Parts: sequence; C-alpha cells; structure tokens
Amino acid sequence: MKTYVWALYASLLLYSCGANSTNRQDNKEDASTEQTQKAKKKQGLVTLDVTKDYPEKKIVLQDLADVKYIPLETKKNALLTNSTAMLGYVSDSLIVARTSDNEIVLFNGDGSVRSSFRHVGQGSKEYQYIIGMAVDPKAQEIFIVDYLLKYRMQVYSFTGQYKRTLPIPYKMILNSLQDFSADCLLACDMDVNQGISNRAKPYMLLSKKTGEIVKELDIHFTKRMSNRMSKPFGENQTISAALGYDPIVRCEDSYVIGDLSADTIYTYTPQGVLSPMLVRTPPVLSMETPKVLLPDYRAGSYFFFYLVDFEFDFETRTGFPDKYMVYDYAAGKTYVCKLVNRDCEEQEIQLGDGGVTNKAWNTACYTIPSSMLIEQSEAGKVHGPLKEIAAGRTDDDNPVLAIVRFKN
Repeated sequence: MKTYVWALYASLLLYSCGANSTNRQDNKEDASTEQTQKAKKKQGLVTLDVTKDYPEKKIVLQDLADVKYIPLETKKNALLTNSTAMLGYVSDSLIVARTSDNEIVLFNGDGSVRSSFRHVGQGSKEYQYIIGMAVDPKAQEIFIVDYLLKYRMQVYSFTGQYKRTLPIPYKMILNSLQDFSADCLLACDMDVNQGISNRAKPYMLLSKKTGEIVKELDIHFTKRMSNRMSKPFGENQTISAALGYDPIVRCEDSYVIGDLSADTIYTYTPQGVLSPMLVRTPPVLSMETPKVLLPDYRAGSYFFFYLVDFEFDFETRTGFPDKYMVYDYAAGKTYVCKLVNRDCEEQEIQLGDGGVTNKAWNTACYTIPSSMLIEQSEAGKVHGPLKEIAAGRTDDDNPVLAIVRFKN
C-alpha cells in the first residue's frame, strides 16, 4: 500500500476538507451498519474475521494466469516511477501513464512511446495538477481530475487536444474514477470531514458529457473514516499522513467496491447490479485501532485483499502496516498470501499495489523496477522471457510492466 506524508497550513487543510460542509448528509441512523446486517442474511455470503491469525499460502502466479512483460521505453519526457499509481490505463495494446511532472504518456503494446502531452497551467483548457484519471479507449478520451480546489475534470483526446471541461458537482474529491460505459464514469467521492461523508451515497455514475450525477449506488454512510490521519505540527500547521488506496477495482467481469469504512465488500456489474460479496467482522468503526479491509483483485475462486492497521507514528513517519491476504472461495479459507512469479523468484507481488489503474477486463498489472530486475538476473534468479528483457535494461530505465491475464 502507498503512504503519503505532508505538512499543510491548518487554514488550507480545513478549507480543502471542509468547504463543502453545507452539502454533507446527516441521517440519524447508521446506514452502513444496517446494510451490513442485511448483507449477512444473504445465503452463502462469506463472513471474514479480521482479528484472527491466518496461515500463509504460497501461490504461483503462472498457476492462475498468463503473464506478459512489456519493457516500457525510457525517454526524457516519459520517465516513470516504479509505482502502479502512475498508470492510468493498461491493456495489451495501450498503456496510458502520467509522470511525476504531470505529463501524460501513451505507450504502444510493445512498450514504445506513442505520444505524450503536458498542459499544465492556470488556463481554462489546462490542468494544474493531476488528482485522478480515467481513460475511455473506445472514444479515445482521457479524463483528468484537476487540482483539488478546481473541482473540475478536463477531457482530452489521445493526441492531447482539449475537448471539454466537466464541473465536479457538490465539490467532491474524485480520487477514484473508472471508465464504466459509453456514457458514464464510475466514481467515488473520497471527501470525509470529522467522520461525516460529503455524500451519504459517495459511489455514483457521472455523465461523460456534463459531469452530472446520473445514478447513486445504494452504498450509504452516516459515519465514515477518512484515509488521512493528522496532528498539529509547529505553529498554525498540520502534518498529515494518508493511506493511498482505490476503493473501486475492475476485475474479471465486474467491479469490486470496498470502502475504508465499509463492513461489506460489493460487486457491481456493467449492467448496474450491486451485490454483497463479503462481510467483515467486527465492524470497522467499532475497533479502537481500526483494521481495514481493502480489495486488490478478484480472479476465479480467489479474492486478494489487504488488511491494514489504521495507525501511524508521526515521529518515525512510519505506519499503516499491512498484510496481503487471499480468500479461497473453493476451499472456504482465508490465508496470508505470498504471491510469487516463477520468472522472478525474489519479487513478492500485489496485483494492484494500491494503484488507481483503469484496466481492460480480466487484467491485472504490476511493475518490476529495472534495477531490481538486473540485480536478480545477475544473481541467477530471473528466468524465461524476463531474463532476455533484463539483459537489455539499465538501472535508470523505466520499469517493466507485467500484464496478468487470468485463466478461465
């Protein structure tokens, strides 16, 4: 999982997180608990105790999936980090990524750079900073969620041509955004202030043409955790640490939705059917130190997820310790998961690693740092097609992208 630490003036922090308090929903009942109780009554629904100790299970990726490696081309305007968080879209024929300098880079399926653009600025057709991104491969459009206080999305073509601006309604914070249909984006409002969600129903479909809310999903909260922890720091300042995660994950044939505050994990189909998939216990908001369950990927009989202790030490700037887990539906058992790649012995894998990547159906991905690949290859621990790729890389090259397609 990703952790972000930063210091802000208190006034700016309060404004960015609380400016929309007049739009907040204030119901009397704890709706999320009521949903959980209803979900538990569903026949055959899995209940998982997050306080138990579970045995370890080693899973070899190639036993579940076919793996394709794409060495991403290294160019001056296309320098990427080793995190999947920089990936905006991944398929066999197209990869869309963003650099730390807010440049959008499109790669072909062989990893070569197709094109790039950077429209950073204060203008009406520019963006100040990329908060989130979604890619519509059919319409060849890229949706960029602009800097927090702009409350807008900028839409560009694959060649970087400006197409339109979509206002974000109700001053929502849309870190999580997915291409859903020809007309809609699937989005989550991540804005939480003092335990109250900006929207009682924060998961929704947004119009690609206007940005308006088309439909709210029936996942609702009255009490909701923020992904951020804060404490006073110096005079008139606050230091904050944020747990980076994506509550919406596109999997085999449906989306998996798992909110930080939710006791139920859901699936949501392209046809608009929302169904409970798994219920955690005890309720997350009942725990003194919450242990949160965050989805990573569902494939076949396996559901991969993280268990994260929601705590952070600001003195050492370390925290949010996590375990990578898997629930085996066929066996009806939960394990601490050690997911490994037969071609690269020493790299333990998380299929999403907390990134916010839009992917083709039945596709997961992760990155292999070129420096690590070279080191492991020289140690004789890299095999198959990866060994040949390693021979042509340097330590400073872009990472190698592993695209994972699960077997039926």
